[in-house]
Order: sequence, then structure tokens, then C-alpha cells
Amino acid sequence: MNKDIVLGLVRHILTAAGGYLVARGIMDDTQLTQAVGAIVTLVGVAWSIHSKRQPATPPPAPPNSIPRSPLILLLAASLSIALPTSTGCRTTNTAGRTLATITVTVDHAMRGWMHWVAMGRATLEQEHKVMRAYEKYQLAANAAQKAYSAAYAANDPGGMDAAIRALTAARDDLIALIHSFQRPPKK
Repeated sequence: MNKDIVLGLVRHILTAAGGYLVARGIMDDTQLTQAVGAIVTLVGVAWSIHSKRQPATPPPAPPNSIPRSPLILLLAASLSIALPTSTGCRTTNTAGRTLATITVTVDHAMRGWMHWVAMGRATLEQEHKVMRAYEKYQLAANAAQKAYSAAYAANDPGGMDAAIRALTAARDDLIALIHSFQRPPKK
């Protein structure tokens, strides 16, 4: 795995967990920033030590093996996006709730897909199709997040409609694709 990706995931997870602590009044924003920075630094040092102890060349992959790291990264990314919605940091506006609901729905669909893949029931082609659909969803989610931030800053939720429609369409396409692969074959 890439060190920057791991550190980014750790930072996002810690920030989400810290949001819960700030919401409960256990710590303030300054303490959260310092704690997250310190932990990410420690993880970076530990990663450096770990990587220096690893052999210079990775062992060769067995023939016809499917690289699982992209799928694990997809699952980790979906979990890191869904984590803030489950920590008590909830929004009171409709657009925010809609975005959170879509995120949680896709997270559950991707968890189910990961189980399906782990059981060896997905072909490599199916995995690639789901990864491409998930990438489209991620692009729509990023656009929706930017639209939400702009709408929140301007106190005008009207700009969210197109972003939510695009995100909903990407979610529906991804879930329909996953369901199409998980149906038993017709006899």
C-alpha cells in the first residue's frame, strides 16, 4: 500500500472520530487538530520503520491471481466516507441528510460486494466493472460534496438539486450492477 494513502485514511478516520469527541464536548478543535497531527506523525514513523524492514522486492504473485488491494482500498474509502455519518455528527438539513443516506447505502452495497468477491463468486471482469461504476460514483460524490459546501456557505440549498440527481443516478447504477452480478443464473 502507498504510505500517503494510508496516512490519509488514518487522518480521515481520526478526524471523524474526533468530530464525535468535539460534538460531545470532550475536546475542542485545537486539541483535535493536535491529536490527529501527532497520531498521523507516529503512524508515519511506524510505517517508515516497517517499510525499511521489508524485503526490497515483493514476492512474485501466483499466476492468475487477482490483486485485492484496489478492492480493499475501495472498501476503506467507502468506510471513511460513511464514518462521519455514524458518529453522531448529523446535519439537520434535507440536502445533508440525503447525501449521508446515499453514502451509507453505497457503503452497505460495497460491503456486500466485498463479501461476494471474498467468497470467490465474482469474475475479474465483474470486479473491474464494479470498480469503474464505483469510480463514477466517487466523482459524483465529490461534486456533490463541493456543491453542498458551496450551498452551505451561501445558505442556499437550491444549487444542490443537480448534484443530488447525479449522485443518485450513480448510486442506482452501481447498486443495479452489483445486484445483476449477484443474481443466481437462470435455469
